[in-house]
Amino acid sequence: MKKIIGLFCVLLFIIACSDDKEIDPEKLTIDKSEVTLNQEGIAKINILTGNGDYNVVSVNENVAIVSITDEVITITAKSKEFEANTIVVVKDKYQQTAIINVNVTNDVNVIVDLYLSTNNLKLNVDELGEESQEVEIVSGNSGYVFEYLKDEDKDIFKFDISNVEETKKFRVLGLSNGKGAMRITDKTGMSSILYVSVKKTEDLVVESTEFNLSTLFEVQDIIIKTGNGGYEASVANPLVAKVYVEGKKVKVEGRMNGETTIILKDSKGKESNPIKVKVDAPEYALDLQTDYFCYTDFSSIAGLDPSIKECKQVTFEMTCKVYNWAWLQTFLGLESNLIIRGLNDPDKSPHVFAVAGLKDKIMMESTTEIPLNEWFNLAFVVDCDKVAVDEKYKMYINGKLETIKFTKTEETHSSIDLTSSNDGGRFVIGRATSANRRALNGAVSFARVWTVARTEQQIKDNMCSMTENSPLGLFAFWNFSEGIDTNRINDISNSEFETSLTIAEAKDGNYNQSTIAKSRFITKGCPN
Repeated sequence: MKKIIGLFCVLLFIIACSDDKEIDPEKLTIDKSEVTLNQEGIAKINILTGNGDYNVVSVNENVAIVSITDEVITITAKSKEFEANTIVVVKDKYQQTAIINVNVTNDVNVIVDLYLSTNNLKLNVDELGEESQEVEIVSGNSGYVFEYLKDEDKDIFKFDISNVEETKKFRVLGLSNGKGAMRITDKTGMSSILYVSVKKTEDLVVESTEFNLSTLFEVQDIIIKTGNGGYEASVANPLVAKVYVEGKKVKVEGRMNGETTIILKDSKGKESNPIKVKVDAPEYALDLQTDYFCYTDFSSIAGLDPSIKECKQVTFEMTCKVYNWAWLQTFLGLESNLIIRGLNDPDKSPHVFAVAGLKDKIMMESTTEIPLNEWFNLAFVVDCDKVAVDEKYKMYINGKLETIKFTKTEETHSSIDLTSSNDGGRFVIGRATSANRRALNGAVSFARVWTVARTEQQIKDNMCSMTENSPLGLFAFWNFSEGIDTNRINDISNSEFETSLTIAEAKDGNYNQSTIAKSRFITKGCPN
C-alpha cells in the first residue's frame, strides 16, 4: 500500500511540474534505479545523461533523504523500522524524470549495496612524506576484501585497513605520481571501485625574487611559475609594501620608501624564496596654502570595531610647515572633541598651539611659539588612564616634551571617540568646520593617528620617517607623497581598516572632493 501511495505522489509531482513547450530533450538516465541500504547507509548515484538544473525529491523523508551536488545524487537512509521503502524522483529542467526505488532494512540477512564516501580520491606527496586521506564504507555487508586493479597501482598508493571491520573506515596513502584504482568487495560479492590520483606537490617558485619600485603606489605582478594554489603572503615591513592576493594572481604595491621581504606560502605549506622589495621613489609633502584641506570619517569603521568610539589612549601626530600665523587655523583633530589649532592672528600674541576638547571644557596652550617657514613635528598624546591633568595630556614639538599651560579644566576626557566631532563626525587636517578662515596656511608632510600613547622617544625616532616595521596601535598613516593629480591621500598604515583622506577646496565652506594638481606636491621636509 505504501508503494502505491508513493507512486501516486510521484505522478502528481511529475504532472504538476510539466509544461506544454515543444522540445526535444535528452533522456534523463542514471546509473542505478534501485538501492538497498541498512540504517543510516548512504548511496551515491550518478546522472549519466540529462538536461541540467536537476531537482531531487524523496517521497518519504522519514525513510530516506536525498540531495544532489553537480550530477551526483546522495541518498541517506533515515528509517529505524525493520524494513521500509520510499521513492526518489529526479527531474531536469525539461521535466525529464527518473525514479529510484529505495529500500531500507535492519535485517542483517538482507544484502545491501556497497557504497564508499567517495569513489575519487586526490592525494599529494612530496619529499616531506606521504599524504593520506580517510575513506568510509557508508553502506556494505562486512567481510571486506581490498585489491589493486593493476599490479603497478601498488607503487602509486597503499592502504591501511587494520580497523575496517570495526569502524568501516580505511586510509589511503599516496606514494608517487600517477593514477590507480582498487576494488573493495564485501562477503556477499557487492563491490565498489575507488579511483586514486596522486600528484607530487610542486615547489613554490616565482619568476623574480627582486622588485625595485621607483614610484609610490606602483603595482607590479609577482609571477608564480609553479605552486599548489591557495596562496597567502607575509610581508616583513607592510608599511613599505602591500601584497594583494587574488586567486593565482599576486601583486606588490610600493607604499613608502624602504626595503622589505615577502614570503609566499601555498595550500600545501610550500614557501617561496624571500622576495626582496626596494621602494625608492620621490617623497613629497602637500602644499595646502589655505586653498585645500583634507578629511576622513571613521564612523564606518566603528560598526566593525566599536572600540574606536572609546579609546583610552590616542596620539595625533603630524610633520608640517606653517607660512604664517592665523587665529584658529587648524592642524588636525576632531572639532569640539579634540582639536589642535593656532591661537592668534599675526598682529596679536602669543602665536602658540592651542588644544580644545569636550566643547571647550578642556583647553590648553603650548609655551613654544609656532615656528614659521620651517618643518616641525607636532604630536599630542592623551592617556585617559592618568588622573593628573598634566599626565593625561602631553604635547611634543620636534620630539621634545612641551610645557603646557592649562586655561580651562572643567572636564577631562575619560575616553576618546574617533567618530565624534561637530564637523559632521569628520577627522580633519587643515580646516575645521566650514569656516574657511580656519584653513591651515602651510604644507603637510605626514599625519598619523594612534590608539596608543606614544612615548617621547618613539615620537623622536619617527618624526622624519617610520622606522618601526609593525608599530603597535598605528590606526591611520597618511604620507602625503602621491605626487600626482589626485583627489585623495592614501592611508598606508596597514591597519585592519585603512581610511583614505578626501581632498577638498577650502572655499565656500564646502566638503566636495576636489582634484589637486601634481604641482602642489613639494619636496618632503624634516625637522632640523
